[in-house]
Amino acid sequence: MRNILFSKKEFKEESQLTKERAIPDNAVEITQSGSIIHRLIPEFFVTAAFIASVFLSGISLIKSCDKPTPRTDFKFAVEAISVAFICFMVLPYVHEIIHALIYPAKAIKTIWKTSSTYFVYCEAEMSRKRMVLMLAMPLVILGFLPFVLWVIFIKSLSTELTYILLIADIYMIFTCLSDIGAIWITLRFVPKDAKVFSYGAHYYYRENEEE
Repeated sequence: MRNILFSKKEFKEESQLTKERAIPDNAVEITQSGSIIHRLIPEFFVTAAFIASVFLSGISLIKSCDKPTPRTDFKFAVEAISVAFICFMVLPYVHEIIHALIYPAKAIKTIWKTSSTYFVYCEAEMSRKRMVLMLAMPLVILGFLPFVLWVIFIKSLSTELTYILLIADIYMIFTCLSDIGAIWITLRFVPKDAKVFSYGAHYYYRENEEE
């Protein structure tokens, strides 16, 4: 599937990714362009703004629909557990597949599992615009799009499922925290004509290279 591989080994150290190959010439590490504050500030405030907007608009919409108080019965428990399972066990995997699909089709992408999450690794170079698109798509597909669908179908949802899905959507936006920070760093410090690539656990760029 578009050269996407799934590693059977658990990721433990950076040498599993680079296999001790040399860093390409003229490469500049993106994270060296700014301090950790440059990344954490936009991660926190932008993500907080997204979550606050979704939460406040969601609660306002629920109130406008005159939804009754949710019941914490067996049905509620089943729905909550089912949605939680999807959010914690399935969607993180989907999140990384979405990233992988945005990389160049011919490039080899590998999805690794750590002790707590997944990540995709690919050393192919891509433009700054494509890098931003790759980072943003999980937020769009797993965060914004579900909220739009939730708004469209809210009147046909039970009260319990209405609240469960809203909380699930907020959680999925939260999981894009690091992507939001990476988007900010890319836009802030990577030159417009540069090519971006991963090498180990870091992102690099170099200028005047053909894609």
